[in-house]
Amino acid sequence: MFDIGGWEFFLIVLLALVVIGPKDLPLAIRTVSGWIRRARLLAREFQDGLDTIATEAELEKVKADLASNIGLEDLKNDIQGSLQETIDPDEELRNTIRGLDSPESYPDESLSQTPEKSHQS
Repeated sequence: MFDIGGWEFFLIVLLALVVIGPKDLPLAIRTVSGWIRRARLLAREFQDGLDTIATEAELEKVKADLASNIGLEDLKNDIQGSLQETIDPDEELRNTIRGLDSPESYPDESLSQTPEKSHQS
């Protein structure tokens, strides 16, 4: 972090001992250590926030590029249309299913009866 050699560190400790005094030196060291710890924590949180923002921006860009370049909506419509043409080309199955939504259109009368009517007979 700081390019401090052995002699520079010894000089700083000697100056701190003279200026602060031997009695208050442990408290001063604890206080400075707490400040350094908080500064590192804030720097780490800031870096993590920037990384998150960059990742989200990249994901959104990739998603937009894929959607525009590949044409995912067109691909979905093509697949859906080809499946419909393959499975139900004349829409007979679709009309049968739509007809089953209303009870009056059941082909068998026993299916169109409500549970109360079927229990009474």
